[in-house]
Amino acid sequence: MVRTLPIGQSLFIRTDFSDKEAWEILQADTEAVRRNADGIAVRAGLTIVDDHTFDALSIGELLELADGTVDYAFVADSQTFEDPRRPILVVDLSGDREDDDTSILTFRVTPELLASVESNLSLANLDFADYIDNIDGDGVFTGGPARAETRTLSRQDLLDAAPQSKLPSALVSRYIEALEHYRPLTLSAKFVPDLRDLYEYLVSNSDGWNLAEEILGRQESMEVASKGSGPALVFNFPIRRGWWSAYVDPKTLVPVALLMSRARARKQLEL
Repeated sequence: MVRTLPIGQSLFIRTDFSDKEAWEILQADTEAVRRNADGIAVRAGLTIVDDHTFDALSIGELLELADGTVDYAFVADSQTFEDPRRPILVVDLSGDREDDDTSILTFRVTPELLASVESNLSLANLDFADYIDNIDGDGVFTGGPARAETRTLSRQDLLDAAPQSKLPSALVSRYIEALEHYRPLTLSAKFVPDLRDLYEYLVSNSDGWNLAEEILGRQESMEVASKGSGPALVFNFPIRRGWWSAYVDPKTLVPVALLMSRARARKQLEL
């Protein structure tokens, strides 16, 4: 029996194979779109591991398999299916423990809160200590103070990542120029679970673009967003009579979609 972890982020590993129907229901619940406390839609980007070779896999065996290549994993074990709350085990596999500390950090999370936990762990907004500080007597995260789903980005880090974008060079150059003139050193970004949200926004607000004097990146953003392309971080910053919206890769900060709109000057509107 050879066990191999697949390549992917946010592994969701099934280690109890006693009830197929319960597993299928659990999987659907964990991948459902949820609304956080701010009303933002979040969806867990899970890599499902449904392989009988992982039956009864222990935490120690999982840590050995990960071998430092995976930071964390979600596990559906026997306790998950025995408890009415269906608490999923979250395991710290980062290996960032002291030499004299062999303990493995874990907590549990219900399917309803998993999307929020997954997005924050994947973006490194929160760590295990943030969640462990807010668990109940059974080790289950209660949905208390540990929350984020927003991230503070360094303007310089964004500038360094921008040239690696696959978007048209003229569009990227304008974005870099505008960002260089933006005085604040940091920007606040929100997590977007799927770029299809951007596509829906561009389509539903199509009439409003006619009032703009200059628009950049709309067609390119439509093409990228129509394909989904997974999660992103989005932030906005102002320019004279307008704004930029940038959608960047959560890990590399490389722009995957850029959109600029500049309103007509007041005199032009009065003509």
